[in-house]
This record gives sequence, C-alpha cells and structure tokens, in this order.
Amino acid sequence: MKTNGLELKHIGTASEPMKEFAAGDLRNVLADRFDGNGFVVAYLDNRVLIGRWNGEKFSFHDDSTLNDAYVQKIRVFDRNREFLAWRTHQGFKGRIRKDDFQGEGADVVIAEQALAGTRMEKAGDGFSKIFETSGARLYLPFEPISVDSKKNRIFIKTHNYVEYNHMNQATYEDCRFVEFTAGGEPLE
Repeated sequence: MKTNGLELKHIGTASEPMKEFAAGDLRNVLADRFDGNGFVVAYLDNRVLIGRWNGEKFSFHDDSTLNDAYVQKIRVFDRNREFLAWRTHQGFKGRIRKDDFQGEGADVVIAEQALAGTRMEKAGDGFSKIFETSGARLYLPFEPISVDSKKNRIFIKTHNYVEYNHMNQATYEDCRFVEFTAGGEPLE
C-alpha cells in the first residue's frame, strides 16, 4: 500500500451480469455461481451479518439465519472473486466478478477500509466481536486479535475498478470486496 492507503494496479478481470432471480432462489443461485469457501457480508433491512459461506450454506455468529426477504444486498467473496446481488422490486439482480483470470485488463485502485471497532473479544464458535464503547459492534468470523484506535485496526480490502469516458475522465465503475486484513496481512 502507498502512504495514502491506495495502490493503483492494472489487473486482468472479468465481470458477468446475472439474470434477475427470485428472492427464494438466492442460495441456489449462489451455490451454482460460487463454489467453495468465502466470506459473506449481508446487508439486511435491520442489520449487517458477516460470516462464512462453505459452498452450500452460511454460518453466522449465534447461528443467525439469513432470511432472503430482508436482504438488501449481499457479497460473497474470496481473494479472486465476488458474488454480488441486490434486491429489486421483482427479486434480485447481480454479478460475478473474477480477478487475475481471463478477461480484459482494468486499472484498479486497491484500498483498505477500516471497520468500526477499536476493541475486540472472543464471541464463541470461531467468531469475535469488534466494538466501540459507544455501542457499535460487528461479529467477525475469525478469532480475536489485538486492536486499538491507532494502527492496529481490522480492514476490508477492496478493488475499485476504474473506467474512462470519451473525454478520458476516470470514474469507479465497480467495487468488490477481496479479504479482511490486519496489519496488511489477510485474516483467515
């Protein structure tokens, strides 16, 4: 990473839009399109769930369940790809993006976004609670590490894809989650 926290790279990438699908088909579509393990971040109507996907099912802290009717947006990702779906009036739309695979090259701004939380403690079943004294908290699917309000933070690494218009002005055309990190190292 550069001193400003951003890094520009040119990588191979491919993005494939998905046909709209019914809310009740989310797990089936995900299982067909994202085999193997990954992290999941689900934005629900009333909260955010962070957990793991094993190719067939989700696991969240305290065995929380994911009801498709409350999903606004969901990201399932690993270092090389991301499944992104968002709610529409008829169901879900989405896309699959793969990096370092066959596909057109793209300029990508790599960034690390700090998660809210300067304290962390074990929450059981391989999860940790990261929180602020003000009450904000997230449950993350890995064992606790030392965090503070300075340099020891947990981040989510993102790839932000640059697109150029006819006047060669740059804008971000997509963003994908890559991995959770701490101190520049991936968290498993």
